[in-house]
Amino acid sequence: MKVDKLLTDFLKDFKKTEGYQNLSPSEKAEIDELLDYQIKNIRTGTKKQKSSVRKAKPVMTYQLKVSLKGIRPPIWRRIEVHSELTFHQLHEVIQVAMGWENYHLYSFEFNDVLIELPEDELETGFFLPNMRETADSRKEKLGDWIRTEKDKFLYTYDFGDNWEHIVKVEKIEEVSEKPKYPVCLKGKRACPPEDVGGIYGYSALLAAFQDHSDLQLDQEEKEYMEELREWYDPIDPEAFDIEEVNQSLKKVLTNRKR
Repeated sequence: MKVDKLLTDFLKDFKKTEGYQNLSPSEKAEIDELLDYQIKNIRTGTKKQKSSVRKAKPVMTYQLKVSLKGIRPPIWRRIEVHSELTFHQLHEVIQVAMGWENYHLYSFEFNDVLIELPEDELETGFFLPNMRETADSRKEKLGDWIRTEKDKFLYTYDFGDNWEHIVKVEKIEEVSEKPKYPVCLKGKRACPPEDVGGIYGYSALLAAFQDHSDLQLDQEEKEYMEELREWYDPIDPEAFDIEEVNQSLKKVLTNRKR
């Protein structure tokens, strides 16, 4: 009992420290759960296995709308995922649903915390110091962060082109068992090609395949348009095949790149 009391006092003191405040929500939940267990153990005077105290979390499904910022008409996807997915797995789902090719780094921004791959997992050979609070996207699960419908968070892909996506939680439902695959429910328009130069580069690419006979372009502008037509095939910005997306989503979490 003395050991239990000492551990309980230590945990109570630790919760007042800056170290506790810097933990991720999932890590805080583990500390809180251990403290509750110790208090209950002292009150009953009987040691119990932690597994008997811990209650299994219900599995939730989240309907998310992922919208690419800065482009009109909007490019978006509505997807359904479950609460046991990690943020890294959500990244992979968004890549497939949107039509990206997973060439670049990414981050999620949730309540001012950056959720991303840790530096030791990156193969860039360099890193930029980050003064913000961060969490490991391979360990953090959606269920530890998403709380209510209408929650929003930011997903950024390719820090060069800087494609920002708003992820909005539209619906939360409890289910009896974990869904086998993520699902795309609906969507509009094709996402831009990789490495096109961000919003402005994509706008220029679309313009390059339009009729400019009525415009007065200088020589430099004409040459730039010609280069774009040489580098890229004609694209259909309205294209979106939901059946193809869902076929790919059945494989995305089993054929993982990381």
